[in-house]
Amino acid sequence: MHRTLLLGFFGFLGGVLIRSFFDFDLPIFLFLLLIGSSLFVYGALTKNRFSLILTVAVVMFALGALRFHVSDIAPPLFVYERIDKTVTLKGYISAEPDIRETNQRVVVETEYVADVEISTHVLVITERARELSFGEYVEVKGKLSLPEAFETDSGRIFDYPNYLKKDGIFFTISFADVEILESAPTTLLGTLFSLKNTWQKSIERLVPEPGAGLLAGMIVGAKRALGGELLDLFRITGIIHIVVLSGYNITIVAEAVRRVLVRTPRYISLGMSAFFIVLFVLLVGASATAVRAGIMAVIAILSRAINRPYAIVRALLLAGFLMILWNPKILAFDPSFQLSFLATLGLIFITPIFERWLSRIPDRVALRTIIAATLGTQVAVLPWLLYIMGEFSIVSLPVNLLILPTVPLAMLFGFLTGLLGIFSGVVAFPFGVIAHIITFYQLAVVKVFGSLAFASVVIPPFSIVLVVVAYGGIIWWVYKSTQSLKLTIES
Repeated sequence: MHRTLLLGFFGFLGGVLIRSFFDFDLPIFLFLLLIGSSLFVYGALTKNRFSLILTVAVVMFALGALRFHVSDIAPPLFVYERIDKTVTLKGYISAEPDIRETNQRVVVETEYVADVEISTHVLVITERARELSFGEYVEVKGKLSLPEAFETDSGRIFDYPNYLKKDGIFFTISFADVEILESAPTTLLGTLFSLKNTWQKSIERLVPEPGAGLLAGMIVGAKRALGGELLDLFRITGIIHIVVLSGYNITIVAEAVRRVLVRTPRYISLGMSAFFIVLFVLLVGASATAVRAGIMAVIAILSRAINRPYAIVRALLLAGFLMILWNPKILAFDPSFQLSFLATLGLIFITPIFERWLSRIPDRVALRTIIAATLGTQVAVLPWLLYIMGEFSIVSLPVNLLILPTVPLAMLFGFLTGLLGIFSGVVAFPFGVIAHIITFYQLAVVKVFGSLAFASVVIPPFSIVLVVVAYGGIIWWVYKSTQSLKLTIES
């Protein structure tokens, strides 16, 4: 039964993946369903179990392709015909503004385009100085464009159009003139974003930059004050995961709750951890990235708590299936989903192998756990990361060892600084000093290691076949290591 479900899962994923790159007409889906029906009838009449199992794979493949086909909506023709022309559109800001070093980006869900009632999504890039908020009704003027793929520094082609399309965004307007027509109505998400902005401003008053930006990145996934140069150093040193909204940050929140409730029954501890993950995801705006990170964090917490990797894998596959069912475009066009999924598999399967190998290392300040988790996740994501990014950080392990033990403390004192600073700067000041000292140390580590000539190596583009071979080797190694562990336990 489990193998049949697994085959159906991978059949569905295969259908979504193939349809992501090749267009199918309706007759193809009908043909696949006809093949599946024929296999089912043949298997039922002859009691051939293989035919019945194959039926599941074929039907789920067809349903996966059909699910992507249904979601693959073409952009409005009226808007498409106005590409490279100056247009005026009106609509609501439908996501939290993404504030960069020199500009800000907002997604506008249109109501009118050139005075014609049309609903679509446009990525608007405008000056940073203008304060924009989620939910505001705005008028945008500018030259309408289609997003274009571009070549990265490592020679990879980033499919930017499909990356935006996964969120329903088909068009962009750069250097836009934005006018606020109506203030944002009171909504749950709007209130959460407002609270987060108030907290960030409190941090910025009490902690010098770029420490305040680093704290905002670690705690709520905001990177606006770090700047491109510093973010590049975080990427080069392999520590970028602490300043993006990832499962790692959310896991720290849940783990802190679990430690506080360590003497309570396990189901209460796990339940409260999951509750605070949901609360945290809502606090940072419940974006797609936050929801994915939250799901992965819950699964990672459960895997380590109940120590049953195969049960957790079923939960992970179910979560992945539901996420892809909701938005099938994330499978092929969302690197954050792909890497977080692989990293969670690494925590479940590979980290325990390294923990056994490193059993002689004392686990003071969770040193052994950090080393094993870092190695486990890096092995899991490395082939795919090299394929899509082309950059390998040589200093990642020492940088992670030096910084990760300090991240929970930075998050704790940073959170308290921002929270208390809203009410009293005097009360928050000592917490801000501690947070500043910790972030100063973290930034110093990143700058020292990031400035080394050999900090990272750029890998030339290579074939996807090598990725498949690499993951085949990793799966074989994990299987052999797991079998060896079982034999050791049994003996």
